[in-house]
Amino acid sequence: MLEITPLRKKMRRKLISKKGRRIYSDRACTVEHVFGNIKGHFNFTKFFYRKVEKGETIWNIVCTAYNFMRLVNLRYV
Repeated sequence: MLEITPLRKKMRRKLISKKGRRIYSDRACTVEHVFGNIKGHFNFTKFFYRKVEKGETIWNIVCTAYNFMRLVNLRYV
C-alpha cells in the first residue's frame, strides 16, 4: 500500500477544494484529448524501448508527428 506523504495529503486537499476541482476539470478538455488522439490515431499505447533516453526520443517523434497533423488540419480547415 502506498504511504500517504505530507505532499500527497496537501495535493489531495488542494484537488478536493472548489477551486481545485474547477482547475482539474479544465485539464480534461485541454490536455487529456491529446493523449487520447495519440493513442487512437497513432495506435501508440506503450513504449517498446527500456532506456529513458530512447523513450524520450520516441515520445518526441510522436509529439512532433501529432503537432504536424494538427498544423495540417488547422491549415486546411
